Amino acid sequence: MKKYLARLLSLAMALSLTACGGAKTEDPAPGGDSGAPAENAEYAEWIASVADDDPVVLSMAGCNTDESLEGQSIHDLAEILEEMSGGNMTLDVYTGGILGSQSDMIQSVKGGSIDMMMVGPGAMEGSCPSICTISYLYAYQSEEHCLRVWNSELGQSVVQNLIDEANVRAFDIYYTGWRALFSKEKMTSPDDLVGKKLRIAEIPLFVNAYTALKASPVYIDMSETYSGLSSGICDVVEQQMDIYLNFSLYDVAPYVFMDYHAFSWESPMINEDRFQRLTPAQQALLTEACNRACAEARENYTQWWADLMKAYEENGCEIYEVTPEQRADIQEQLKESTLSYISGYGDQSTVDFINSLA
Repeated sequence: MKKYLARLLSLAMALSLTACGGAKTEDPAPGGDSGAPAENAEYAEWIASVADDDPVVLSMAGCNTDESLEGQSIHDLAEILEEMSGGNMTLDVYTGGILGSQSDMIQSVKGGSIDMMMVGPGAMEGSCPSICTISYLYAYQSEEHCLRVWNSELGQSVVQNLIDEANVRAFDIYYTGWRALFSKEKMTSPDDLVGKKLRIAEIPLFVNAYTALKASPVYIDMSETYSGLSSGICDVVEQQMDIYLNFSLYDVAPYVFMDYHAFSWESPMINEDRFQRLTPAQQALLTEACNRACAEARENYTQWWADLMKAYEENGCEIYEVTPEQRADIQEQLKESTLSYISGYGDQSTVDFINSLA
């Protein structure tokens, strides 16, 4: 545990200053530290006190399998937390949706019947609508762009809103990849979407955007999408790249329109009341464990993405990469839709700020 001490000391400083007086602790920064000196013995005592605290077991849920990037990240977090705490803090892991659907899981964590979850911030929009300001289509130019936005003042205001509005605390993030369009016929232009029956998630983000692009939205559960493509209920599917492979959609929709319209990421999140019941040292340790697990997942992302692209090639998929000019044209077509989507929490200055971080 000594090798983590220097990093934990700075996290413990912000947590301990208010906790000593019994007040609610300040929020530790998801990806940084408070600048506390590592040699400060006062804060070393907070870290050492973890061994004297009562053991903590936290339940953590995820909707994807152990083999998925999400499942692997949850298990990595469990290992890191147990190692850093000397076994005094552990996770009971429930992956594969065995504790319910994603919406069930979110409600359970908000209510406190499950302590933690691994979820994409976009899935929290129903509980914290301001997330729309960092999750609209074509917001990001790269993976690093997404991380810069998350760590920005705008991103951290969303983190605070999650606490205030949903009673859920988010830590750092890791990448789960780009989303694309998958079709039965080759697409080389956004105009190819006009009139096509497009399977999308039934959320305003996708409904508004793809209606503006003159597609015909169709709402089908992912478990029925393969048969929907086969029978003609839908012509095109909007989905995350790895999920497309998991459902073997390449058999019926071998053409990939790679427009990088949305970037997916996830964050470990905890019920805020449960977080506040932890001791200051436990809070610091859990925060650091979550941040480290996310950082390691980001480091592994490049190889994971390369393996994913290799799987596309092996399964005979044909990928069309949009040109920068085409992407800019789509963004222009969606300008009105984007501003309408974020109108309750942002405006053109919000878009300009995110663009400035690219």
